[in-house]
Amino acid sequence: MRLGAPNQRLVINLCGPFSPSNQYRFIFTAIDPYTKFFTSVGIRNKEALTIAKVLIKHVFLIWAGYFEILSDLGTKFENEIVREVCNLLAIHKNAVADIVRKHRALLTSGIKFCTL
Repeated sequence: MRLGAPNQRLVINLCGPFSPSNQYRFIFTAIDPYTKFFTSVGIRNKEALTIAKVLIKHVFLIWAGYFEILSDLGTKFENEIVREVCNLLAIHKNAVADIVRKHRALLTSGIKFCTL
């Protein structure tokens, strides 16, 4: 895995379930493989909404955004996490659809890009 810079890639995982301690049964972990900066947060469940809230509060607001997030939690679950993060941050599909339409218009308008 080739790494280029801090905040490029984030690796997340869940540990547990453990016997409850103050109702916390799982541990969310995240590491930036470039800087080796690591965080772990106790969570009560492993629902996408819970993980999205932890990502925002304990990762994105502290470390800023990442270009890539890796996990072994499964594609369906990762999609649910991304959907919940977008909902919590009020990022709507319309914004993405607008840029896709702009890209399509650029590509179909016959504009050619040249490099010198």
